[in-house]
Amino acid sequence: MRPARAGSVVGVTAAAVALTLTGGCSGGASTGASSGTPSPGARSSTSASAHATGQSPTPATARPGPPRLTSTVLGWHLPAPLSRGVAMVEGPRILLAGGLGPGDRSTDQVLTIDPQRGVVDAAGRLAVPLHDSAGAVLAGRPTVVGGGGATELSDVQSADRHGHWQVAGHLPGARSDLSVVKVGGRALVIGGYDGAATPPGVLATTDGRTFRRVADLPSGLRYSGVARAHGAVWILGGEVDGHELDEVLRLDPRTGQVRRVGRLPRALGHEAVVPVGHRLLVMGGRTSPDAATDQMWWYSPRTGSWTRAGTLPYPVADAPWVSDGAAAYLFGGETPDFTARVTRVGWQR
Repeated sequence: MRPARAGSVVGVTAAAVALTLTGGCSGGASTGASSGTPSPGARSSTSASAHATGQSPTPATARPGPPRLTSTVLGWHLPAPLSRGVAMVEGPRILLAGGLGPGDRSTDQVLTIDPQRGVVDAAGRLAVPLHDSAGAVLAGRPTVVGGGGATELSDVQSADRHGHWQVAGHLPGARSDLSVVKVGGRALVIGGYDGAATPPGVLATTDGRTFRRVADLPSGLRYSGVARAHGAVWILGGEVDGHELDEVLRLDPRTGQVRRVGRLPRALGHEAVVPVGHRLLVMGGRTSPDAATDQMWWYSPRTGSWTRAGTLPYPVADAPWVSDGAAAYLFGGETPDFTARVTRVGWQR
């Protein structure tokens, strides 16, 4: 959970679920955010693939190297600086729920975002303000699980078909700084902090109302990057007791077996991890609780190898994200200051 400042309300970070965008967004009244297509002056950088690391050219018979990346700060932004919210895709919409703003104050705002047009609209309010939560669409409803406010929360909040949010269930115990990843029709709740400890139990739910313990991590962790690829769930880094972690864990969702399978190039937490083809793209994060990074890395689950993927336009951690299959969008985050910027990281095969 984010350290409190005097007189502030605090909570913990959100891991977003990677889903496929299916079109533009719709929503309620305008928030007053800047809108329009990305400006011609948007900052952009192109990152080389594995050849820039000194590796030999890829033979024609070998697997192709990592895609080429382009990272761009878009010409529109969120209505206000924000980090640690929950980003998810519901049909044609991107939803950004909750989050932490300047002054370490949790918000109950819910936004809809159309990244193609740069339009940000208001879309209701959470039942309970929060940040450092995670979420997914469960049983057809956008759902936010746990998180932090004045204390860690056990609340599970979901939206009905009219966009009204309510507390629809509870975790077995309070949990913030967690990750949620979809595996088929169920969601796995991984890691987190309950206010005193880091629970190792991995929970599964299909509706956000009932939870079942399906696996155990070797030890508890929080703020890890989590993604599904190659039939497994990959848990990269994280944080425990104010120290970032460098372990790579593999969770088999069929058997519940969790194994340590490798290490990151350096200790890292609070990062974004996006599945791209046969690889995972790791973006930003914290190398220590007080230091954000702009580095991007490719990780190959098949070989356990790491390849430099270039840099983001600026160091950033705790940025909610979604992917549309051709690009990932990072919304806000901490640089270490809170930012309202939106960055698009695209890839070409």
